[in-house]
Amino acid sequence: MVMYIEKWFAELPRITTGFFFIYLTTGIIAAFWPSYAIEYYLVHHHKSFSVRLMSFLYFGECLSVGYWYEFILFLIYSKSLEEEYSYHYRRAYYFFCLLLGVVIILLLTMLKPLETYLLSESFVFYIVFLYNNSKNPNGTTVFLPVLWIDNKYMIIVLIFINALFRPFLWAEYLIGIVAGFLFMKLERKPFIRDSFGRI
Repeated sequence: MVMYIEKWFAELPRITTGFFFIYLTTGIIAAFWPSYAIEYYLVHHHKSFSVRLMSFLYFGECLSVGYWYEFILFLIYSKSLEEEYSYHYRRAYYFFCLLLGVVIILLLTMLKPLETYLLSESFVFYIVFLYNNSKNPNGTTVFLPVLWIDNKYMIIVLIFINALFRPFLWAEYLIGIVAGFLFMKLERKPFIRDSFGRI
């Protein structure tokens, strides 16, 4: 088991490895700092730009099931995007993909109905949407030998699984999905494709 984990960790691409350490560190800090204090701060200061950026790095405390669900979901899909599909050996372009996703998510949260405080959820669902609906839309995900789901519907399943561990954060999910959809459309524009396609 330990050897399998070591092998899996050694195969993580660089950008995903960076996020692995960032999210692990923030999860450990949150475990020693009362989570209600952190969430109170995020809720009541969410209009501040620095707090919004900070909320991209917070899944909760590392002792909670919700944290590990989000953490593993992020790692699996980020690893798949970074190494398997069109970002393979194009780390700068993958970083641009994540950066533009952050910008789109921040712009969407400026709309009054979508104003929210936990942007890490949106960021995860942005990556999940990109993988399932843009890079691998015809694939299937196998949970059990008798249970498989088309990638096109996978995001819906993951939202309901996520709701088992956390409150149903419809705005966060919607923001992530819309951001992924907008990036998909932008990526096909000649300006983006020509400017960043060779990175």
